Order: sequence, then C-alpha cells, then structure tokens
Amino acid sequence: SYGRQPPSIGCEALPCTYNIFDERVEAFCLVATMARGAQKRVSHANARAVATLQYGFVVANTAFVCGTWLWPPRAWWWTWAMYGVTELVAVGLAWQLLGMARAGDDLAQAGMTAYMFDVVYLTWFVHVGTALVSARLWWTYAVIPAYLLYLAYKNVLPYVWPQAPARQRRTPRR
Repeated sequence: SYGRQPPSIGCEALPCTYNIFDERVEAFCLVATMARGAQKRVSHANARAVATLQYGFVVANTAFVCGTWLWPPRAWWWTWAMYGVTELVAVGLAWQLLGMARAGDDLAQAGMTAYMFDVVYLTWFVHVGTALVSARLWWTYAVIPAYLLYLAYKNVLPYVWPQAPARQRRTPRR
C-alpha cells in the first residue's frame, strides 16, 4: 500500500485512496470532483449563452435587413448609419462575452457581464423594432445613459457628496 502513487490533482477515479491519509485525500477528491461539476455547469450555461448570442444576431440582423428593404425608411442613410454604429457596439460586446466564455468565466454573473448582455438585447430589440415598427425606436437607446445616470445617482453620488449631518433638535430650555 505504501508503494502506490498519490492521486492526481484531477482525481479522475473515485474513491481516491492513499496511505494513512485516506480520509483527507478522499475529501480532497470529493471537493475537486464537485468543483469540476460546477465548472461543467458553467461551461454548459456559457455554451447556451453563446448559442443565444449567435442565433440572436442572425435573427435580429436578418429582420433588420429584410424589414428595411421591404419598407424603406425616409432617411435611409441615417437608419443604416445608426444600424452600423449600434451593430459595431453589440458585436464588440459579444466578442468580449465570447472571450470571457472561452476563458471559463461565468456569463451568468451579475455586474458588467449582465449589463453587456442588456446592451446586446436592447440592440436586437431596436434593430427589429426599427425595421418592422417605427424609425423612432432608435430613441430607445436613451434608456442606456438614463440608466447609467440612475446608477451614478444611487451608487456614486452618496460617496462624492455625502449628505449633511442631520441637524440636532434643540430642546427648549425651561
């Protein structure tokens, strides 16, 4: 039993046993297997998110191109310029998300990752809505700076301009 090699870090085979430290090594192998299971779940979730990005871009761009060719807008140069700019932003964010997925980061995490998905989804909504409903839906992009101002008001301003200390009530002297 002392001649066996220690288990590898990956702990491919369970149960892992090694000399007198059986309980510790088995616990380590269990934790490593659980971590690998969590990583597999993250990988599958990331694969679904990347597939959603791919399908979403295909559907939104196809709808925009077909919609603007079937019902040409009055200011076609403005519509196509806005489409190009917003599509570049969305593609840049999608490339960033794809790089994060390849690196093994969890795309379901809150924070900037969620905001990047929100901008991509908003872009798809605006592209499809502009092509099929109204050219005035470009104004929907005003939601992004409005939301950023709200976040700044909620999270940043209290640290920049702290509220004045509450005035103490004076009790009248008797």
